[in-house]
Amino acid sequence: MKYFLTLFVIIALTIPALGNNFSESNGFKVSGFIKGEKTGEPVAGAAVFVFRDTVISGVYYRVVTTNKFGFYSVPELPEGIYYFSVKALGYDTGLEKISLRDSAHSNIVLNISLTRKDVQLREVVISENEEDELRQPGIDRISKRKVEALPSASGEREVLRALETMPGVTQANEISRGLYVRGGSPDQTLTLLDGVPLYNPAHLGNFISTFNTEALQDIRLIKGAFPAEFGGRLGSVLDLRMRAGSKEKFSGKLVAGLINSSVHLEGPFGDKSTFILSGRGFYYDLIQKSADKNSLVPRYNFWDLNSKITYNASNSQVISFNGFYTRDKLYNGPGNKDSNFDISWENLVLNGNWMRISTRSNLFTTSFSFIRYKFYSRINDLKSTVSSSDHYSNTTLNDLIFRSDVEFHPLENHKAKAGFMMSYHLYELIYSNQYNYYLANDPSSRIEINSLEAVAFMQDNWKAADNLMIEGGLRFSYFKDNKFIGIDPRLSFSWFPGGGFSINGAAGSSSQFMHLMVRNDMSLPTDIWYPSNENIEPGRAWQVSLGADKNFKDIPYYFSLAGYYKKMDNLYEYKDAPGGIDEILDQDLFTSGQGEAWGAEVFLEKRSGLFTGWIGYTLSWTRRKFELLNNGEEFYPKYDRRHDFSLVLSMKPLEYLVVSVSWKYASGAGITMPIGQYSMTNPGVTDEYETRFDFSERNGYHLPDYHRLDLNISWNPVNEPYQVFLNIYNLYNRKNPFVRYMSLRETDNVPVLKDMNLFPFMPTIGVRYEF
Repeated sequence: MKYFLTLFVIIALTIPALGNNFSESNGFKVSGFIKGEKTGEPVAGAAVFVFRDTVISGVYYRVVTTNKFGFYSVPELPEGIYYFSVKALGYDTGLEKISLRDSAHSNIVLNISLTRKDVQLREVVISENEEDELRQPGIDRISKRKVEALPSASGEREVLRALETMPGVTQANEISRGLYVRGGSPDQTLTLLDGVPLYNPAHLGNFISTFNTEALQDIRLIKGAFPAEFGGRLGSVLDLRMRAGSKEKFSGKLVAGLINSSVHLEGPFGDKSTFILSGRGFYYDLIQKSADKNSLVPRYNFWDLNSKITYNASNSQVISFNGFYTRDKLYNGPGNKDSNFDISWENLVLNGNWMRISTRSNLFTTSFSFIRYKFYSRINDLKSTVSSSDHYSNTTLNDLIFRSDVEFHPLENHKAKAGFMMSYHLYELIYSNQYNYYLANDPSSRIEINSLEAVAFMQDNWKAADNLMIEGGLRFSYFKDNKFIGIDPRLSFSWFPGGGFSINGAAGSSSQFMHLMVRNDMSLPTDIWYPSNENIEPGRAWQVSLGADKNFKDIPYYFSLAGYYKKMDNLYEYKDAPGGIDEILDQDLFTSGQGEAWGAEVFLEKRSGLFTGWIGYTLSWTRRKFELLNNGEEFYPKYDRRHDFSLVLSMKPLEYLVVSVSWKYASGAGITMPIGQYSMTNPGVTDEYETRFDFSERNGYHLPDYHRLDLNISWNPVNEPYQVFLNIYNLYNRKNPFVRYMSLRETDNVPVLKDMNLFPFMPTIGVRYEF
C-alpha cells in the first residue's frame, strides 16, 4: 500500500508540472474557448481549421476539435500569419487572423465567438459534429433534436426517455429508476452533472428526467469501456453539462399542464456573470385523488430545482457555482388492501468549479462538491400473502469531493489529460425487516460508516495516422476501508477506412466501491447503498466492445452495429433469507457472486425528409452466479432483457404542426414466483394439514413482455411565443405490471394472482410559453 500512496502523492502533487513540462515544444501554441456570441455558451465539438498565410486555397494546415468546455489548443505552430476558421453545427463560420511572427509570447490565448444561424435539417447529416461523434467508440451524444422528437406525457423534453430509445439501454418497468445499460444494474452507471456524481439520477420510472433539458448543454452516454478520467462504476457513464445561461438578455419559458408545470429563467447577472434557474412540479397524485378515489394505482409526486451562476473572470478564467435538488414521494393507493407503503428520496448537490487557461496554454479545472442523498422506504403487508415480507430503511449519504484536472497538448498529434480526486464519504444507515418506532428514532440504531477514496488518472489521445486514433490511459484507485488498491487500464481506437465508414473498439477494467443492495423478493424500491469494507470487496469488471458505423453522404441515413462482452466479479445481493423481523443491516446479510453480459446492438436513423426518426434493437444476455443463491446455479437477474426494441417517428404534415410517436418493446422481467402448492401433515398433537408452496428457480418466472405506444401533437405557430401540445401516454392502455404477487383470499385461503400497474392510458394537454 505504501508504494501506491507514494505514487498517488507524486501524481497528485505534480499535475501542474505534468502539463507545463510536457508543453515545452518548438514554435507557438494557440489556445482558447469557442463560445456563442450572444449566449456565451461553450461550443463543444466545433472544428477549428488552421490555415497558413491564406484561406483561399481551401487547404488547411491543421485541424482540431473543441472539448466539452469549448476549449481548443493548437501546439507547435511555426512563425507566420494564420487564419483560424471555426465551423460548428447551428453557427455561422467564425474567422480570426493572428500573426505569430511579432508576438512576444509563445503561448497565445485566442477566444472566438460564433454567431447563431438557422440551418436546414439536411445540413445536420454532414456536419463536423456528427463526424466527431464517430471518433469515440460506444458513445451516444443525445442532441436536442432527438429529445424534441419524442412524445412526453408531461410536455417536457425528456433526456432519460430519449436515452432509453438507444440500443443497449432499457428500463426494467415503470417503477424503476435509472438506466440499465448493457445488462448492468442502475448503480453501475456513473451519472455526472457538471462532473459531480449523482446516486439517483431519475424520477420514478424515468417518467420525467431529473434534469430539465432546457438547462442542459451537452448529453453523452458512454456505454462501453470508458476513458480513464471516469471511474467508480463498473458499466457506463452518463455525462451531462449544464448551460451557463444567456449573456444577451433576460428570458424564460413556462410550461403549464394537467399533471405538471415548470419554469425556466436565464439571463445576465452583472457585467461578467450569467445565471440559469429551472424548477418543476409534478402533481399526478392530486389528479388521482379526484379522478379515482379507490384506485389500486400508487400515488406519486415530485419537484426539482436546477440552478447555475457563471462568472467570466477574464478571457482565460471561468468560475461557476451550481445547485441541484430533487424530492420524490411514492405511496400506496387507497384501493390497495394487501399492503401499505411510503417511499421517498431526495438529491442535493452543491458544486463550485474554477476553469483557467495557464500561461502555457493548458486547461486546468478545479472543483469542490457536496452531495447528499436520502432514501426512505417503509413497506408492510396488511394481510397474508404467499411471500409476506415487510421492509424498513432510512439512509443518508454525504460526500465531500475535491477534484483537479489538467488538459494539455504535448505534441501536435497528442491530447493528454491527467488529474486526481479525493472523496470523503459519510453514510448513515437504518434497516429492519419491519418498521419499529423506537428503532427509527433511536440514534444508537443508526449505523455510521466513514470512507476515504483517492483516485489519480492519466490518459492520452493519439492521432496515429490521418485515419486512425488511439486513446490509452491508466486509473489508480485507493479505498481506505478495505485498503483496496486498483489499477485499471483503458484502451480504445477508431479507424476510418473511408466512404463514411468507421470501425471502433474499446477495452478496459473498472472498479466500484459502492454497492446498491436491493431485495429480490420485493418489486417496490428498497435501495440501500453499502460501501466496501474489509469483508465486502469492491466490484470489478472487464469489458470489451467492437463496432462499425456508416454515415451516408448522399442519403440522410446513419447506421451502426456493435457487440460487447462484460465480465463482473464481487457483485453483492441479499441472501435468500434476510433474517428475523428485528434484523438490522449487517454485512452478513449479503452474499457475493459473479456475472457476465454480452449482446449485439443495431441502430438506424433517418435524419431528414418528411419523416425523421430511428430504430434501435438489442439482443442481449445477462447471467449471475452466487454460491448461496439459487442452489449455486446460474440465473438471469431482473436486468436481463433478451429483446429490446425502440421505434421513434416524427413528421411535420403542416407548417405549424408536428406529430411524433414512439413505441417501446422489451422482454418481460424475471421474478421468483410460487408455481405450485402441496399439503403435508404438520407433526403435533392434532396432525393438521398445512399448505406449502413450491417456488420457481430465482427469477424463473417472467412478467408479460413490456410494450407501450406514446403520441405527441404540437402546434407551434411561427414567430409566436407559445406552443400548445397534446400528449397521450400509453395510447392503447397496455397494462404493464411492475408487481405480480399471490394473495390469499380471505374467504377460503385460496391463492389469487394479482398485478400492480402504475401509469395507464393518460392524455394531457398543456401550453409552453417563451418570453
